[in-house]
Amino acid sequence: MFTKTVLAAAVLATAVSAHTNVRGFYVSGKGQAYPTKDWDYCVRPVASNNPLTTYSGSTFQCNQVTGPAAGVCTADAGDEVTMVIHEHGMNEDYAVGGAHHGPIQAYLAKVDNAATTGVTGLKWFKIYERGLIHGGAGRNGIADNVDNASMQYWGTNEANKNKGLVTFKLPCDLAPGDYLLRGELIALHSAGSPGGAQPYVSCAQLRIANGGNGNPATVTDISYSTSDPGLQLAIYGTLNSYTPPGPRVYQPSSCSGGNQNPGTTVRTTTTTRQQQTTTTTRQQQTTTTTQPPRTTTTTSRNTGGSGAPLYGQCGGRGWTGATTCASGTCKVSNEYYSQCLP
Repeated sequence: MFTKTVLAAAVLATAVSAHTNVRGFYVSGKGQAYPTKDWDYCVRPVASNNPLTTYSGSTFQCNQVTGPAAGVCTADAGDEVTMVIHEHGMNEDYAVGGAHHGPIQAYLAKVDNAATTGVTGLKWFKIYERGLIHGGAGRNGIADNVDNASMQYWGTNEANKNKGLVTFKLPCDLAPGDYLLRGELIALHSAGSPGGAQPYVSCAQLRIANGGNGNPATVTDISYSTSDPGLQLAIYGTLNSYTPPGPRVYQPSSCSGGNQNPGTTVRTTTTTRQQQTTTTTRQQQTTTTTQPPRTTTTTSRNTGGSGAPLYGQCGGRGWTGATTCASGTCKVSNEYYSQCLP
């Protein structure tokens, strides 16, 4: 009984550890200290670190918020800011494990009062994206924070290498006033069929004290299609081209230097990481991948003992690890990835 109890606890811990949140936000360009408590200094707390299951609606804007944020962060247009992404708490040094590879993005929406505004009907514009930094083979058998020149390197891998910190600059022509800043991480490990991608979303409350007169194009209520090529794709084979879902990153034209945020490297075979500039033409994915249909056929079933943990990988082309599940059923997501599911 003791052994089974310990094993169940270990499986549960592993399953939850593959989920994450934006748990902190601070104005690093003003010298603000790293926040030591969850949701500091201005992130709206959410119910859990589970992924969202739909790509539209009120919950998709800022997640399932459980209470008010501690405050409103104050910055100026063009300031450097940092999102803190961790699985369980602010004492961790990882963004997300479990081979949860994919893009990280940030949006802004101007509001009347950041502390009290609702989230429905807001007009959003994207200010940051970090997707496929360089292409290559699927990341099989390599740590989530390692950059291997021959393998894909994603925004999530870079965030893991940076100990969960994602730093970028606010647009330099951002108008003064209150905003919500929406941080988004999308895990693509099960994205071989519609609805398989896993978004993790949180919102911070922001006030711009000194700014410009930028007027970015906006979208009302963020929503993605389940068949968006940035959400439905196989990442376990060679991949050299990727476009994240959503609009293009806003590029200021009324002040020097743009927002200086890196975009997404969509095609490269070297370790050089391209930086997006105002003259870069956003390239759409041109490689068409025929993906096998998702199936509910099980490859193994286990209720205890050795094997991959719940939500762990249990099969796929090139996989050399466990092919049975300590808990749950091993289900085929695509030819490159099978996962232990309840």
